[in-house]
Amino acid sequence: MNNNLKRIEKELRAFAKKCKDIKYNSALLFSFLLTGSLSLSANGKDDVETAKRGLQTSITDMKKLFKEAKAENDKLMKGSNLELIQLMEQGDHVVKSPWSSWQFGINYMYSKWNGAYKGRGDKKNWPKDLREYFTDPLKRFVKNDSVTSSTYGLTTLNILYEPPAEITVSAGIRPKNVNKKESKFEPKEPAGALPTFEPRLIGTPGKPVAPATPSVNVFDTPDIPANGQSFAQRPIIGKRTAGEYDNQISPRYNNAVVAQNYDEYTPEPDTPNGNIDVNMGETTTWGGGKIRLKSTVPEGRPFENGATEEVDIKDKNGNVIEKRRMPKDHFISKPSGTYYLNPGKVETRDVWDTEGKKKDTVNAFISDSRDHDTTINGNYTVKNLGSGPTTKLFFSYNPSGVGGKKYDNKSSWGWSDGTEQAVNRVAKFTGNLTLKGVEDPNNKTALVGLEHQLWAKSKTSTHKDDKDEWNNSNSNSTLLNTGNITLASGNYLVGMMIDVEYSNDKNHKNHKTINKGTININSKNSVGIDFAKYELGLLQTDVTLGNINVNGSNNYGFRMAKLFDGETKTYQGADNGNDLTVDGADEIAPDFSGIKGGGGALLFEKIVAEQSKRIIWIVDESKMVDYLGRFPLPVEVIPYGSEQLFKKFEAKGYCPKFRVLENGERYLTDSQNYIIDLDVFPIKDPVTFGAELKALTGVVEQGLFTNMTETVLIGTPDGVKVQTLG
Repeated sequence: MNNNLKRIEKELRAFAKKCKDIKYNSALLFSFLLTGSLSLSANGKDDVETAKRGLQTSITDMKKLFKEAKAENDKLMKGSNLELIQLMEQGDHVVKSPWSSWQFGINYMYSKWNGAYKGRGDKKNWPKDLREYFTDPLKRFVKNDSVTSSTYGLTTLNILYEPPAEITVSAGIRPKNVNKKESKFEPKEPAGALPTFEPRLIGTPGKPVAPATPSVNVFDTPDIPANGQSFAQRPIIGKRTAGEYDNQISPRYNNAVVAQNYDEYTPEPDTPNGNIDVNMGETTTWGGGKIRLKSTVPEGRPFENGATEEVDIKDKNGNVIEKRRMPKDHFISKPSGTYYLNPGKVETRDVWDTEGKKKDTVNAFISDSRDHDTTINGNYTVKNLGSGPTTKLFFSYNPSGVGGKKYDNKSSWGWSDGTEQAVNRVAKFTGNLTLKGVEDPNNKTALVGLEHQLWAKSKTSTHKDDKDEWNNSNSNSTLLNTGNITLASGNYLVGMMIDVEYSNDKNHKNHKTINKGTININSKNSVGIDFAKYELGLLQTDVTLGNINVNGSNNYGFRMAKLFDGETKTYQGADNGNDLTVDGADEIAPDFSGIKGGGGALLFEKIVAEQSKRIIWIVDESKMVDYLGRFPLPVEVIPYGSEQLFKKFEAKGYCPKFRVLENGERYLTDSQNYIIDLDVFPIKDPVTFGAELKALTGVVEQGLFTNMTETVLIGTPDGVKVQTLG
């Protein structure tokens, strides 16, 4: 800095000598340094210009010198800061005295102003940023633990380590001698005499009294004589009486239906008390008002009055007992439109038919079998009079015509137009139905609210009764209750009944029986939803139980009893049900293959299953899975060689585990074998995998049950769902 000032002073003196009107002095120098300019008088143009050029040159040089000086000074200050940091670190970690004698000092720096500053120190040996020298910046403050190390952070020292010194400390222990004298205390004899001891003799206890036998209330399954009944299902319109017989139905067939095959049944608004009363017996009556019957599709054929033919009348043994002329045509016409069922009655009448003499009695108040949807509205009260047919039906739904029906060499009989079609038809009850049964429990007659017959006949069947009639395998029917059914009083009532009729198509789509309304049971020996039979065949239906309130005495909400009782009257491909096994399962796949053996009885269970002609599994919905294997697969093995089998399973990646008891001992089956549980999810081919396990020497049985069942009952929050295979 001094050199620069002297240079400016020298140049300013030289400039003042060139100017006649300027005289150099200290004031001129300070004024120039403060303002950066000089005030000149105009004595001459050339002198002024010369002065200006000189002044500009000096100013430029001075700015350059100031910039260089500032840069040099910043550089020296950075270096000084680095050197100062190093000195402070060395002072903190090396020079500092022990904690017991702290000392404080002040370091100072000075600058020689007679020349450029030249820093001192070893900063050139260290990076500008000290953190770059260490991976962990804190390491520069940490002492090296090596005994031979002479570094402490950034400081290099020649530290001498003294060997550890031993100091011997001895302690003298002088045990104290304690003298204790023997106590002279003598306990005094207690005052008073001891109590007198009186021994007591205990005799032999008496014979225990046998506990009273508890009374057990045995709940017997209601013996309801309800089964599907045979009756002709023909287009019938209006009131039927004995006098109207020849004009309404054919005497060739036993017909026992009041009204059927309409699209809608709705009581007229002027119905008294808003209720239709039906009394069913040998004479069936109904009253309370008219029922409007809506038909959208014409059905039947014109009745051929006068056209007759001679027919053989046979007895029960098939012997011809007489010949009788009967009407050739069996039906009346029913054009589309609106009809009315007026209050009336149907009386029992002796009818000679091809099966012998039998009584024509009303089985069903309403029936439907055609390829259409139907709805029953309104309020009905139906009472069983106890006479007449064993089973009486308020509404019978038989989907024989659903999906097309064809008769060889005959025109359509009114079921459909004969065209096969994949459809779903719905018969729906929306009103309120009150049922009253017989009061006498010895009167074995039953009354059913809604009946669903399961018709599924194959187009390709070879059975003689199937050649003329069939329906589409992708068609099905739904019986839907959205109203209220009340089993009010008496005995032997069924809210909804499902029965099998002429079902032999294993590939047929399942029918559906759905209760979305309410079934209230207040009677005796009654069932909310029950299974029965007409003609033994395949059980192909899904059932939704819905809301069933069970009260009364000896009642069931849902029952499946005596459906397969060994009768031989079956269709080709149907199961006659001589042996029925009902069991649970641990897992069930969509193809109805399953895992069993969680309880350890897989061998005995498989023996029973393979001997049964029909198997039904009952599970909750959590047991239905996409693939088997999440439940451990049990494999029953003989104890001898079980360890070798275990190792084989381990090598194959099956994660085997011996099944053990709570005490750690191995579980023994009823056959005194071990069980090894395998973790093999997913099992995509249970048939092949089961055969591979069974082929291993020492394996008694494995828990894969395949091709065993076609029916599964599934418990859901909405009720029991019946699933069948196919």
